[in-house]
Amino acid sequence: MFSTFFEKLKQLLRKLVENRLAVVGLVFGVLVLILLIRVFDLQIVKGTEYYDLYVNTTKKEVTIPAMRGNIYDRNGVLLAGNKVVYSVTISDENYYAMTNGDFNEMILRLLRILERHEVKLSKTLPVSVDETGSFIFSGSESRIRQLIRDVYGTKKIQELMEQGVDAYQYDAPTVMKSLMTLYNFTSRWPNAENVSSEDAVKICNIRYQMAATAFTRYITTAVAKDVSEEVRAAVKENAKDLIGISVEESYERVYYNSECFSSILGYVGSITIEEIEELNAAGGNYSAGDMVGKLGIEAAYESYLQGKKGKKQIYVNNTGMVLNEKVTEEPKQGNNIYLSIDANMTIAAYNVAEQQLAGVVVSHLYKGTDYDPEIAYQKSDYKIPIRDVYFQTINNNILSIRDFANQNASVTEQAMNEKKQKRKAEVIRSLGTYLNTRSDVPLTEYTVYERAYIRYFYTCLNEASYFLRSEIDTQDDMYKAWQEGSVSFPAFLLYALKSGWVDTSKIQDQERYNNVDACYEYMVRFLLLSIDQDFGAFDKLIYDELIHTDVILGTDVAIALLEQGILTDSEETYEKLMHPSGETAYAFFESKIQSMELIPSQIALDPCSAGLVLTDPN
Repeated sequence: MFSTFFEKLKQLLRKLVENRLAVVGLVFGVLVLILLIRVFDLQIVKGTEYYDLYVNTTKKEVTIPAMRGNIYDRNGVLLAGNKVVYSVTISDENYYAMTNGDFNEMILRLLRILERHEVKLSKTLPVSVDETGSFIFSGSESRIRQLIRDVYGTKKIQELMEQGVDAYQYDAPTVMKSLMTLYNFTSRWPNAENVSSEDAVKICNIRYQMAATAFTRYITTAVAKDVSEEVRAAVKENAKDLIGISVEESYERVYYNSECFSSILGYVGSITIEEIEELNAAGGNYSAGDMVGKLGIEAAYESYLQGKKGKKQIYVNNTGMVLNEKVTEEPKQGNNIYLSIDANMTIAAYNVAEQQLAGVVVSHLYKGTDYDPEIAYQKSDYKIPIRDVYFQTINNNILSIRDFANQNASVTEQAMNEKKQKRKAEVIRSLGTYLNTRSDVPLTEYTVYERAYIRYFYTCLNEASYFLRSEIDTQDDMYKAWQEGSVSFPAFLLYALKSGWVDTSKIQDQERYNNVDACYEYMVRFLLLSIDQDFGAFDKLIYDELIHTDVILGTDVAIALLEQGILTDSEETYEKLMHPSGETAYAFFESKIQSMELIPSQIALDPCSAGLVLTDPN
């Protein structure tokens, strides 16, 4: 009986082995069984453990900004409010390779869409392209210096300075070449050589902005703000070719008739580290990137106007790509404020005051040179020297002195720049001798312009954070003597080094600069290099001297204002300025101030502000 059973079993097994389909089915059956066991283990036995691990590593909680409260006048007229804006944003979701041109190609596709709709990019990079297609710097000196620091790094800049090379002297093409290499404009991107200079600046501008959030990929960077509905639709239609590009809603602070109410309302700006600590200590909930009141009502009622932030949870994968997001707490708008002022009356008062100020300025203009510039505004019958007005167009950045050096600058602008460069070279040589010989001639022995050049050294070292302000003894006789001008700058700097007022730890090669004399020599090189490359404050000091000594004339300044499109006038006036006779420049500026084309606040010479008292409230 048993032998018959085993015989039948053997025959069945033999048939199964000989049947390939049956063997494959058996193998797959075993594999499915193993898979089911594994799934049961992952989902049921260890499901809670793995879910907690997933959430802990991929869930990010971020805040949603809240709208600030509105500010109204006594009658409910809106003075400061918020505008809902839609921004095109970008983030690196690790979809495109960053080591070649894939990411840049995606940005180019976005640029073509934005260009079709004439959208301007959010500009951060202080670089433009001139008519010849060459890169030129176009931002403030501080922004240019920041760009160079970001591109080369402070350590590299320090090493270059040790070798006698100042990276801050690099021109725009040199800096852009380094930046483009950093952003993969290399042989690994075949299309790199076909990219225009304009597009190169735009790509670098976007990627430079993204660098600020490089370590938090789920945080987006605004490429273009306040875009139209057509642009929003175009971006969404091309979403499959624009991975990482999205349209987000945000708020922008808007001030109405701001020139009339700015002194009352103040303004908002990005929060500083000090403000974060101070406001949070008072019970606030602030973090980097928040906008807070800086002056006026905005600052005084910050805690009242600032709304309550919302919260949302963002789930990202291991590359930083956003998988899902969920709002857990809606933001709440800040409280509104009603002021006691009357908007219409304030606007009328402002206009009256501004017109009166312009009349006062015109009545005190003085074309002569027989005045002491240090007491010109201190007497009741004060004078406003016309040369001060000329200079203020440069000092207050009405004119762009950097444009004077551009290849497409006018003949007049180029001539002004050449005169400045010539005088600047002379001043630097003179100051080099002054510093290297360690002159002990008191500051008061020099002319007013020479004193300004020498005092700039102190400003320069302060801005570079070389002076330890907390360590300086303001009651020290040497410090007082420097403030009064009764000692030389070399004597003061040597004393400051000996007294520990200078942060010598900023000097990288400590072994080489291990004594006061060596540190002094380093400071001298730093100062001379700094003023040589300065297109800001020091150049303005040079223009100050040139204008007040009639090397640069008022007609030159007037022509530059016309050629840069800041002021307009007839062809006849332009010809008179080009071929001046008599008081042409004086008459030109007098008429522009009288007609309010140049307003007192632009010139910023006393009087440039005023108050108005309303004695009859009815």
